[in-house]
Amino acid sequence: MKTGRCIVLLCLPLSLMALSPDIEKLGAEAYKDREAAEKALRKKAVDTPYRCLQDWAKAYQETEDLEIRVRLRRLMEPLAMELMFDLPRGYMGIHLGEVTTDEGEPLVLVNSVIPGESASKAGLREGDLIAEVNGQTVKEMGGQPGFSTFVAAQPPGTRLNLVILRGNKEIRQPMTLGARRDEDNTRARQDRASEAQQRYRDWLLALEGKEDGDPNFPIGHFPVQARD
Repeated sequence: MKTGRCIVLLCLPLSLMALSPDIEKLGAEAYKDREAAEKALRKKAVDTPYRCLQDWAKAYQETEDLEIRVRLRRLMEPLAMELMFDLPRGYMGIHLGEVTTDEGEPLVLVNSVIPGESASKAGLREGDLIAEVNGQTVKEMGGQPGFSTFVAAQPPGTRLNLVILRGNKEIRQPMTLGARRDEDNTRARQDRASEAQQRYRDWLLALEGKEDGDPNFPIGHFPVQARD
């Protein structure tokens, strides 16, 4: 399923591949050389942040050098927070439930629609059943919880193509996600930042093999809009 161009940070299993020379310098014997290497990598990330984060995550998995890992963590945190975790959340403006068909297929039930929000503007109604999003069924997404996680992980402005069951009709309905109004609320921003920090810590643990889950996106799926 695609929501515009995106890249996935492919963090491969441990391999015999050598670290790139610029990353190897993070473990140089001389302190000034380690500092210079970190400064050079930070400067490189200004132009190609996604590529750098991808390369650094791979190196973090592959190296056992503690000095390199410490410096990679320092380099990765601001990029990972900006590009993967601390992102504005997409918002449909509906209250959801889940129903199951006679065949055992889960569907997302629209319990109510909030006036003035994205779903309302797109024409969704109370009682609608959402069966697919961008070609992926609700079942494939993991039911209503997976659907909610996916929507929240998309940035505002993302276009979704929904398949809705309304009575005996199947309706294909595009809509554009908005942003939660409480994103401007100080408490909401603090909560989002705290959650993002926890996701980042879980991601590092997954990279180190200390936690089960996907080292790319340990909680749900967080697409990264490609800009490099």
